[in-house]
Amino acid sequence: MGEFWILVIGIIVTIWTLGKFSDYLRQRQITKIENIRKQKREIGIERKNAEAIKRQNEKDIKVINTLATEKSKGFPFLTEAFNQYFETKDRELVNILRIKTHPALKASEQIRQISKERREAEKLGFRHTWRWHGEQAVG
Repeated sequence: MGEFWILVIGIIVTIWTLGKFSDYLRQRQITKIENIRKQKREIGIERKNAEAIKRQNEKDIKVINTLATEKSKGFPFLTEAFNQYFETKDRELVNILRIKTHPALKASEQIRQISKERREAEKLGFRHTWRWHGEQAVG
């Protein structure tokens, strides 16, 4: 008869333990789902911010390119001012990519490299254009 009660108590303890373990797993799953939802919201916010920055940069580039083509012919110092402006904007974008919640280090390095190459090409193009205009004016 004592073995019977030990068996009953063992079954009750086992069922109780399985219930507690099941509750633990359920709570853990709920926590993971909440974290995923939170991350999705953060990604959505970051995507909207990135799109807004991209739209603003596109507007800036259009305005500055228009000004550059109209004004740089007679005012060579403006070209240097525009180059500095673009360099500053590129640095801002690199910093944003580095300090955001999920840093994009590779993208920031690519932007830095592209920016450097663009500045070098602009300097060479500007010098070439300036020399050509100078030779034409002299010739």
